[in-house]
Amino acid sequence: MSFDEFIEFVTKSETRYEWHGGEIFEMSGASVEHARICMNVGAAVFNALEGKPCQAFSSSLMVKVEADDVSDDRLFFPDITVVCGPVEYAAGQQKKMTLINPTLIIEVLSPSTSGYDRGDKFHSYRKLPSLKQYVLIEQSQALVEVRTRQENLPGTKSGTAQNWLLQFITGTDAVLALESIGVSLPVSRIYAGVEFPVVVEPMTENESRG
Repeated sequence: MSFDEFIEFVTKSETRYEWHGGEIFEMSGASVEHARICMNVGAAVFNALEGKPCQAFSSSLMVKVEADDVSDDRLFFPDITVVCGPVEYAAGQQKKMTLINPTLIIEVLSPSTSGYDRGDKFHSYRKLPSLKQYVLIEQSQALVEVRTRQENLPGTKSGTAQNWLLQFITGTDAVLALESIGVSLPVSRIYAGVEFPVVVEPMTENESRG
């Protein structure tokens, strides 16, 4: 399916898909926890950006990653996207559904896609020259991964994994610093209303015998 054909197809579909250089892949549905975290973060970022030259967008807007070879082009529906400055759209886009210059991308992880979000998807996202931060939020525990682009590091090439700083933010008492947009969010706000799974510790031999 061509890029233009996919745009027409996805505008009429109630299911979310990704487009990988002509192939389309159906995305799995979201859990209640996933949806709640997206709402929490989206609302917090939107409110924090008031008066700043940045705009936050929900997962209804696509991001296109353009490569040297069109077969490596990708279209994604990030959970939250922030653009600082004028929004730039993919060439020929009349419906303005597909932007190409995100400053920040936030994804809420699901058990079935966490490896993909950390691996192949990040490999694609880091090709975007405008992208400054990539944030991954766990839904089963208070854990946030932050990848921040480091410019002009000796011995590294732009877009490679080596010029991205990886940080882990843990616990609801912590603060998530989104340096790319000048915003800080309490982790407790991200997980407001989220119930984490109860971890049952295995019984020792003595306990099991009573």
